[in-house]
Amino acid sequence: MKLKSLDIMLTLALVFTVVSGFAFTWQQTTTHSSAGASAMSADGRIICVINSTSHPFISTNSGGTWAFATNSPPWGLPTPNCVAVSATGEKIFAALSTNASQSTWMFVSSDQGLSWQKTAFPNSNFSTAYQVACSADGIKVITSLQNGPIFYSTNAGVDCYTSSIPDAGYLLACSADGRRMFAVGGVSPGLYSSSNFGVNWTPQNISLPGFGSLCTSSDGNWIGLTGLNRLTIISSDGGATWRTNAIAGQTIDCSANGTNWIIAGDKIYTSVDAGVTWVTNFSSAQWLGGLVSADGAEMAAVGSGQGTWIGRVVPSPQLNIQPQTPNVAISWLIPSTNFVLQQTADLANPTWTPVSTTPTLNYTNLQQQVTVPAAGSNAFFRLSAQ
Repeated sequence: MKLKSLDIMLTLALVFTVVSGFAFTWQQTTTHSSAGASAMSADGRIICVINSTSHPFISTNSGGTWAFATNSPPWGLPTPNCVAVSATGEKIFAALSTNASQSTWMFVSSDQGLSWQKTAFPNSNFSTAYQVACSADGIKVITSLQNGPIFYSTNAGVDCYTSSIPDAGYLLACSADGRRMFAVGGVSPGLYSSSNFGVNWTPQNISLPGFGSLCTSSDGNWIGLTGLNRLTIISSDGGATWRTNAIAGQTIDCSANGTNWIIAGDKIYTSVDAGVTWVTNFSSAQWLGGLVSADGAEMAAVGSGQGTWIGRVVPSPQLNIQPQTPNVAISWLIPSTNFVLQQTADLANPTWTPVSTTPTLNYTNLQQQVTVPAAGSNAFFRLSAQ
């Protein structure tokens, strides 16, 4: 069986829908004004926005419609990094309280926000910053409290353990597999890294001023930090070296491969070249949250008094083909638009038919994967947008 990486055929499949350039088309999907912290699934389908005066606001169709999670506690912390969503959106972690005078607990929903349960992580005062990050499968979780240590769980918050890092309060980020984790904070603020799911932490050789948001790519190689002093720094090698941009903001986020970025602050800034150059998308509001799907083709901007906006470009996923005798593995980064894997035996007069095997998501690299037999006949594959 002949197999080809069908970048060319993928382009043909999208020729009628490709948007020229890299400009995102933005559309307001909500006008809710008290929104704050936010997170989205890898495909951009599940979006959770935390409100300080009502239940979490959740969309299960990329911002098409929204609903309040009325089974959750009604008060949340509208500060960056107090909500995390797994790759499929099945699990949502959020710091919630019954009212502004009660303690805040880290809650988890395992059904896209329909029901909520307390985790084993310790509670905090409502006014205390509570941070959270999770792996793509939602099983490895880390949290931190203001002026406190980092807590970790390897079973989605059922059990909780205290890590080796000193008490100080930290911003948190997590690779897709959960093995690589990053934290920014400390008495003398700096970057810490963990390579064993948050159990032990090692200070990196960098001293940082006060920062407000932290993110990382799916493999943990790309790290983004944005702060309060007109400064954004980005690393492509796990924190060994850094590039500085004169942009500040409330939150920063990036795609799975570290190519597409968003910064939310007094403006919405986006980059499609790994943070080398930036485009201003909105310029007259206070933006509290910015999110990027795994493929970078969908972004969300959450504003103070601006509601939630969704920005999109047409995704162009690349097929990867890897021999696995006696089979062949075909994979592609989980897309923010529905694609179907198709095959044909003849390119001269092709008859494209869907591959019958259902793709499975590899949580370690966010790749959709299909395994097909390596038969003796020709076979060609493409992804077709639906």
